[in-house]
Amino acid sequence: MPRPYIKPVGAASLVAAVVVTWVWYSTTFGRFVAAEKVPGGIYLHFDGPMAKNVMVPREAIDTVLFGLPGKSNRQCYIKIQLKSGESYRSVTFDSGLEACKQLRRDLNLPRKEIP
Repeated sequence: MPRPYIKPVGAASLVAAVVVTWVWYSTTFGRFVAAEKVPGGIYLHFDGPMAKNVMVPREAIDTVLFGLPGKSNRQCYIKIQLKSGESYRSVTFDSGLEACKQLRRDLNLPRKEIP
C-alpha cells in the first residue's frame, strides 16, 4: 500500500531541484565572462550550455559600474548599464578592483563607481 506522503514529498523535491538549478544557472551562466572592444560596440562572451554571445552597440551603453562583492577587495565585477534600463553583469573576477578598472579603461567605457 503506497504511503500518502510520497507524492507531496516527491513534488516538493522536484520544485526544490528546479529552484536550485535556476539560481545556480543564473548566477553562473547568466553573466558574461569576457568583453571585447569591436568596431561599433562591445562584444560580450558568455559561457554555458545555452550561452548566446551579445553585441552591445556603443550608443546603447549608458554607464559602466564596477563593484566588490562582499567585504573583500580581492574580487570585483563589472556591470554594463544600457540606456534601455537593461544591464549585463560579469562573473566575479578574482583579480581585484584594479582588474575591473583596467578592463573598463581597455574598453574605453564611461566611468562610474557603485557607491
